[in-house]
Amino acid sequence: MGKFKETYRKNINAIIGTLIFHILLLATFILAGVNESGYFKEEGIVIDFEEIPDIAIPEEEKEQEQSDNTEEGEEPNMQSMSNRAINKAAPKTKDKVLNDDFMKEIEAAQKLAADVSNQLKKEIVDIDDMPMPEVKNDEPDSPKNNVINYGESRNFYELKDRYHTRFFIPTYLAQKGGVIVVDIVVNRNGRVISAIVRNAEKHPELARYAKSASMRSRFNKSAEAPEKQRGTITYTFVAQ
Repeated sequence: MGKFKETYRKNINAIIGTLIFHILLLATFILAGVNESGYFKEEGIVIDFEEIPDIAIPEEEKEQEQSDNTEEGEEPNMQSMSNRAINKAAPKTKDKVLNDDFMKEIEAAQKLAADVSNQLKKEIVDIDDMPMPEVKNDEPDSPKNNVINYGESRNFYELKDRYHTRFFIPTYLAQKGGVIVVDIVVNRNGRVISAIVRNAEKHPELARYAKSASMRSRFNKSAEAPEKQRGTITYTFVAQ
C-alpha cells in the first residue's frame, strides 16, 4: 500500500497530463466532425424554401415533366393530374353545352321558317290556278257580239274580224273596283300568246287577274288573220 501511494505521487502529474491530452484530442475530433471510425461526417445543407420566389412553370413544361416522371417509373401525383384533367375538361364541357344550345336554336328557327313557308303556300294560291267564270260561244252562225256582260261587270274586246270562243270573267275576284285594259296578241289558231296590262302599277292586284283572264281566253281560228294579230280586252272590276 505504501509503495502504491508512493508510485501514485511520483506519476500523478503524468497521469493528469495524459488525461488532459486525451480530453483535448476527443474534443478536437468532435469539433472537426470526425466520427470514431476516422471518417468525416457529411453535413446536410439546409435550404430555407420560404426565401425562394415562386417561379411560374408553363403548363407545357409541367405536362412534359409529369410525362417524363411517369416513364421513369415514378408514381404521378394523382391529385395534380385529376385537378388538371378537370380544369381542361370544364371549358370543353361548357363549349359543348353552348354549341348544343346554339344548334337547337338553329333547328328550331329552320323548322319555324319551314312551317311559315308551308302555311303561306297553302294560303296563297297561284292566280292562274284560280277558277273563273267562263262565257262560251260555240255557234259560228250566231251574232258575234264583242261585249260580254256578267252581272254588274261589263267587259268587251276589240279584235278585227275575230270573235271569242271562250271568254273568262275575273270580276268576282276583285276586292276593289277599276277598269283594266289589256293589250293582247292572238295567233291564227285563236290562242292569246301575249298579254300586257296598261298602267299595271295603278292597280297591281287587278292587273294580275286581268292578265290571267286574258291569257286563258280563246278566239276563233282564221287562216286569213295576221300571224300575230293585235287587239285589246277591257275588264270592268266591281268592288266586292
